[in-house]
Amino acid sequence: MRTWKVLLLLLVPPLAALLLWQYQGGTVVRPASLPSFDQLTGFEPVERNATGAYRWSGPEARLSLPVHTERSLLRLHGALAPGATVAIGVGETTLARLVSDEPEPQLRYYALLAPLPADSLGWIDIHLRAEPPAVVEGRQIGLALFEVVVRPFEAGPRLPPGFAWLTLSILPVLLALGLAGLGLTRAVTIASAAGVALVFVWALRPELTGSFLRDLHAFVDPLVLRWWLALQLIGLTGLPITMLALRSLPLAGYPLAKILGLLLVTLVAWVGAIAGLAPFEVPLVIGALLVVALVGIGAWIIAHRRGLDWPRLNWRAIVGWELLLLVGLFAGCMFRWHGSVGPALTGTEKPMEVMIINALLRYDQIPPASPWFAGYPFNYYYLGYVAIGALALLTGTPGAYAFNLGFAVVVALIVVGVAYLAIALVRLTHMATRPVRQVEALAVGLLALIFVIPLGSQASAIQLAVGTQSWWVLDIDQLGEALQQRLAGAATITLSRPTVRGWEEPARSELTVDPWPSFDWFRPSRVIFDEMPLAEGGVERRQAITEFPAFTFYLGDLHPHTLALPIALLGLGLALALVAGGAQPLTAAVAGSVVSALYCINSWDAPTYALLSVGALGLGVWRGGETRRWQRLVVALGCFGLAVLVTVVPFLLTFTAPAGSVLDESFAELPIIGRLATMLAWSQHRSRLLGFLVMFGLFLVPILAAALRGPGETEARSPHDQGDHLGQARPTYVPDWLVRSVIWGGVITLVVGLVIGFPLLFLLPLIVLLALRAWQAQSAGLSVAYWAAAVGGVALFVPEVIYIEDHLQTIMSRQNMIFKFYYQVWLIWGIVAAYAVWWLTAQIGLERKQVHDQAKTSPPVWQTWLRQSTHLAWMLPLIILLAGASIYPIGLARWTEPALPGERTFDGMAFLAKTAPDELGAIRWLEANVGLEERMVNGFCNCEYERLNRASAFSGVQSVLGWLVGHERLWRSGLAEQIAVMDERQRDVPAIYQATTLETALELLHKHNISYIYMSPLEREFHGTQGEQLFAKHFELVYSQGEFQIYRRKDER
Repeated sequence: MRTWKVLLLLLVPPLAALLLWQYQGGTVVRPASLPSFDQLTGFEPVERNATGAYRWSGPEARLSLPVHTERSLLRLHGALAPGATVAIGVGETTLARLVSDEPEPQLRYYALLAPLPADSLGWIDIHLRAEPPAVVEGRQIGLALFEVVVRPFEAGPRLPPGFAWLTLSILPVLLALGLAGLGLTRAVTIASAAGVALVFVWALRPELTGSFLRDLHAFVDPLVLRWWLALQLIGLTGLPITMLALRSLPLAGYPLAKILGLLLVTLVAWVGAIAGLAPFEVPLVIGALLVVALVGIGAWIIAHRRGLDWPRLNWRAIVGWELLLLVGLFAGCMFRWHGSVGPALTGTEKPMEVMIINALLRYDQIPPASPWFAGYPFNYYYLGYVAIGALALLTGTPGAYAFNLGFAVVVALIVVGVAYLAIALVRLTHMATRPVRQVEALAVGLLALIFVIPLGSQASAIQLAVGTQSWWVLDIDQLGEALQQRLAGAATITLSRPTVRGWEEPARSELTVDPWPSFDWFRPSRVIFDEMPLAEGGVERRQAITEFPAFTFYLGDLHPHTLALPIALLGLGLALALVAGGAQPLTAAVAGSVVSALYCINSWDAPTYALLSVGALGLGVWRGGETRRWQRLVVALGCFGLAVLVTVVPFLLTFTAPAGSVLDESFAELPIIGRLATMLAWSQHRSRLLGFLVMFGLFLVPILAAALRGPGETEARSPHDQGDHLGQARPTYVPDWLVRSVIWGGVITLVVGLVIGFPLLFLLPLIVLLALRAWQAQSAGLSVAYWAAAVGGVALFVPEVIYIEDHLQTIMSRQNMIFKFYYQVWLIWGIVAAYAVWWLTAQIGLERKQVHDQAKTSPPVWQTWLRQSTHLAWMLPLIILLAGASIYPIGLARWTEPALPGERTFDGMAFLAKTAPDELGAIRWLEANVGLEERMVNGFCNCEYERLNRASAFSGVQSVLGWLVGHERLWRSGLAEQIAVMDERQRDVPAIYQATTLETALELLHKHNISYIYMSPLEREFHGTQGEQLFAKHFELVYSQGEFQIYRRKDER
């Protein structure tokens, strides 16, 4: 395509925006249909009457409207509450004041002709302030709004809003660059068409694009630029080693370079800090960057001398992956801005996670001192937070900002990793009759992203179908009864027998149907349950955590299982490289380091990826030819094992695993195995088939179909193709009778398992079948897909037989194991399932071509019908399950109200400025004034997780005692001496606040080396005010604002 044609096509969207802006008339907004906080805040829920749907404004309400010219006519259709006075204004300027003297609300039209200055997006905020509001049934209300209309008052040429126009002009260009791999003509045409479609939506339905444009406006932030530049620097640092270790993958593994670079820089800085070579500060991180870069360059010099050339990189592909990284970074920011609590660091595990980040940034030793247990370092899986801390140090970002930006980086790396691995699997698979087209690979990458990130389990679809959020208490028979009654239109579901008592859910014989839509974003993360015996007799159903990424990202926690996802994707990529590249020693060594790093980040991932890597080593050696096969296997395993030990030893020297009982006394004296035996126990519970299919049915269908189908007509790539350097792989013979036996074994075990109460017993033959298929497959992509699916099956089966003994075993013994293993399988099976859909679809086309080529006449009708029915056997369930899984993201977008309103800021403590400004001031004071070795004391109880420990978590200052249950006490359960100190402090902290004499207070303060005493309403609630009177009389008041005071011992400083 000629250059002028390209430019003309790319100019179409901005020209269309300019023209549509000229002819666009007024905008009609109905507040009742606006769920977004962007357009509506301070309004009551939707109500309806004969006129239509409306909302009452509260004391302070805001309505955002698109405006085309500054001089516009604003018309409101509504009714004032009796006795209310409502001021309508823009910013601080009051445009009009509406006063009601009617005894009943009267529906009226209010028209205002006034200057309405829009922002760079073309929007304006209309403020409705009730001065005073009317009080009706306990509510403070002002104006009931049915409709708001804004119309331009003056005609004439006008330019679109600056940022909006710029965005609509640039996005098609970026899309064309991202799709350049499809060819210039196709990429520009698609980008131009998409740009014009976006322009029409923006012009005709501005409320649909308003939130997106505001997100983009907030995303263009210098802080985001700094983190993006830091990622680029780390990616370039890790690029040489990446292209050596992942050379056998498409584009030499370039999209994974940032993950590997971040991991290597983190490991070098971490080891340097543990060894005492330098404090964990900016110079150490820069030094780690230099070390990783120099090692990579040195390795490439050696490789070049041995005849290895730098791989040729496609600039179009690189630009596409960099744009996808930006998309992922933007998506991560959106998840934090619009998540369950917005960017606020409140709720669930966020206070703990930001506490670790703040400790890493405040204290220069590794592991850092714990703000929740003064004087002792962390005894937790903290390496993932070291990576976030390294990025924060490089960019000069405080902890409260680093949490949200680190979350966005993790999401971005996951987006790139998932798409790349799916594409790499396709590129390393060769169909016998034709090459794999680029558009196919891109489609599989997109499908993998959809499977892994936005989709949820089938639980949301069942919620809507049954009409109640209590569906989880139903077994399969009761669920069938409920669905039959709902189809008949029943408002109350009557069960033939009562449900089993559930966690915080009594046994029921009837379920009341909730108003539509019955959507609960949290409940789908709890679909596997066990019936635990109760002390008073009977059983109670208790759920395990069955998170999936869409839930995790909306929840917004930066927990170890989330931090491990990018490294897990790197592990999967290395497994693919081991198979495609013949188990090269460097690749094996990097894979070993990744397995050890996973143990230090989230220990649950290490066994899964160790099994994945070792199996990939075997497959890679087998595919590499018969010469010196055992020698190559020993060398690869040696490199893998040595890297595992070297990487994990620094962590083990500073970490003590939690204690447990003994699985079998005969194992207790064995090294390593004996340690594992002290943590494991035999499981007495089994997962139900319904819960399993609700969670993994969507992925199981294509994986099972691919396993039954077998490798099909595949062969290895030639040495000239991207990726597989091995040429023709030697076929591996597996007897047909063995495959058939395993398949029939699966049918038998499914039936037997259902009879004996072990429904997931069928996973055993499925694992064997997948492993055999991996052995049979000649293409590296197909082999790794089968093997990864088999490893996922192992991870699903393990919780059926054993569990880790921890603090949850009396609540639900398998909770943690199901949670962590199922979460891993969602990632692995999600990618493999997307690949399997493509592969099965490709086999359909191959079969049709073979029939067409071989048959001189049309085949019998019954053969055609039989062949098509076998395809429908997996396609139809897949489509149904895909529709069910799509309910979750739809529900998040349309039917979910966050606990806190969204806010476009990266400051995780910004919410305190509105809800607790005095507390925020105290936290800022502690952060700025307390020395690194000084300690504070705050109130203690095991009943208030967040607020009592927020000051130490947000400031990073060491507190004598923080949150114990599920945190410090769990982390240190294998350290008897520290548990004893914890118990002592648990007695002494209340005694400090309840001290009646100065001598008693000073003795306890000296005993625990406490410099500062923190007072807030919670300390007064739990410990009284007796000690505070003593502190005010004898100690120095260094901070006081509202109900928050901080005292310092006078003998200090």
